[in-house]
Amino acid sequence: MRPAVARLRGPCYNRGKDPLPPPEHDAAAPRPGRLPHRLGLQIRFALAIAVVVASLVGLAVAAVDAHAAPPVAGAAAAVMLAVPVSVLLARRLARALSAEQAREHELLERRTRGLQRLHEVGLGLAEALESEDVLGLVAEAARALSGAEQAQVVAQIGSRERPWWSSPAAPPFTIERRKALEAELGRRRAERAVVGPADLPQSTRAVPVAHGGALFGWIFLAGGGELSPEMYGLLSILAGQAGTTLRNIQLLEERLESERLSTIGRMISTIVHDFRNPMTAIRGYAAMIEEVELGPERRKQCAHLVVEETDRLNGMIDEILEFTRGGPSRLKRRAMGVDELLSKLQRLIEPDMASRGIRFTSELGYAGTVSVDLDRILRAMLNIASNALDAMEAGGTFAVRSRGQDGLVEIDLADTGRGIPAELQPRIYEPFFTHGKPRGIGLGMSITRKIVEEHGGRIRLQSEVGRGTTFTVCLPADLVPVGAPPSGESLPVSRPAS
Repeated sequence: MRPAVARLRGPCYNRGKDPLPPPEHDAAAPRPGRLPHRLGLQIRFALAIAVVVASLVGLAVAAVDAHAAPPVAGAAAAVMLAVPVSVLLARRLARALSAEQAREHELLERRTRGLQRLHEVGLGLAEALESEDVLGLVAEAARALSGAEQAQVVAQIGSRERPWWSSPAAPPFTIERRKALEAELGRRRAERAVVGPADLPQSTRAVPVAHGGALFGWIFLAGGGELSPEMYGLLSILAGQAGTTLRNIQLLEERLESERLSTIGRMISTIVHDFRNPMTAIRGYAAMIEEVELGPERRKQCAHLVVEETDRLNGMIDEILEFTRGGPSRLKRRAMGVDELLSKLQRLIEPDMASRGIRFTSELGYAGTVSVDLDRILRAMLNIASNALDAMEAGGTFAVRSRGQDGLVEIDLADTGRGIPAELQPRIYEPFFTHGKPRGIGLGMSITRKIVEEHGGRIRLQSEVGRGTTFTVCLPADLVPVGAPPSGESLPVSRPAS
C-alpha cells in the first residue's frame, strides 16, 4: 500500500492560474536536449583550462624553435595573447561555479529547515488529543514553511455537524466565504473526492488534507509568493501528517462512542435482571400479607422482608446514579477520629454479620483524625464489607485495622472468605464486573475507588484464593493520635463481636 502522503500529491489550486506542476515534473529540471546548469559550467571551465594548457604548449614550442617560419611565430604570438583571455574566462567561470554551489547550499539549508519543522510538527501532532489543537499546529507550520502572510485550516471528522477552523474569521476568509467553503467541503466529502475548492480568493492556494482516500479538509495559504515544487512537497507531507492524525482522532471518538453504547447496553441488561429479583420478592410478600391469614409475628416478618427488598432496590438506584454522575462529587468534609469512623461502620455492618455467624473485630493502631465526607466514605467501606459478607461462610471473621504510615492513615478491611483469583484481580474495579456474588450489579467497587480517590487517597488489594481478601483504604491524615498513649505503651485494642 502506498503511504497516504503519496495520494496527496496533486495540484495546488490557485484562482485564475494554472496548477503548479506535480513534483515529478520539476519546473527547475532541464528541458530535453539541454544540460543542467551546473554541468554546463563545469564543462566550460574544463574547456577554458584546456585552452590555457594548449596556449602554454604552443608558447613552449615557439621558444624552442627560434628559427621558425614567420607564420609559426605569428601563431605563437596569437597563443600568447590568448593566455590572459583564457585565464580571465577561467576566473569568471570559477566565480559562476562558486555562486551556483552557494545557491545549492542555501537550497539544501532550506530543505533541512523544512524537514526539521515537519519533524517538530509530527511530534506535536502525536501528542495532540483534540482536533482543534491539530488544526492550530498545522496552520502555524504551513505559514512558517511557505512564508505566506496567513494560513488557515478547515476540517471535519466523523459525524460532527459542521467543520471547524484553526482560527477566527479574518479576510480573505470572511464568515460568508467560510460558509461557502464549508458547504463545498461537505459535498466533496460526500463524493469522496480529494480535490481543492472550486472558487478561492485572489492569491490564495489550497492543499487538500486527506487520508485513505477520504477528504478531511484543506490548508489555505493567503499572500506570499508562488509555491515552488520543493515547497509543495513539504506542504503535501504536512497535509499527510494532519490527515493521519485526524483519522486517528476520529477512530478514537468512534471507539469511545462504541464503548459508551456497549456500557449502557450492559447496564440496562444488568439493571433489568437484578431489579426483577427484589420486585418479585416484594410482590410475593405483599400478596401473602393481603391474601393469607397470618399471625401478627408472621405478618411483621413479611413486612420486614418487603422493607429489606425495597432497601435493596434503593441501593441499586443509588449505585446507578453514582456511576452515571461521572465527574467528581462535592464532598462535605468534616474532621473526625478514626475510632469514631470505624465504630459507625461496626454498628452498620455487625448485625448482618452476626446473623450469619460471622465475627467482627477491630484493632486501632491509629486513632487520630481524618477529614472525610462521612456518608460517602462509609458507603465505600460498606461496599467492601458487603462483598466480604457474600464471600464468607458461617464462622468467618471480618477484621478492621488502622495504622499511621507516611502521612496517611491506612485502614485494612480483611475477610477470611474464598479469595479472588489472581487473573480476576485487575478487573475488580471495572463497572458491572461481578464474581461469585448472588446479588448486586457490579458497580460497588468502581464507586468505592472513585470515593476514595476523591478524598485524595488510594485503595490497594491483596487476595489469595482459599485464604481471604484484604482491601486497604489509604487516606490523608493528621498523624497526632487522639488520646495517644505515653511512649512505650501500645494502643491497639481488639474488640471481638459479642
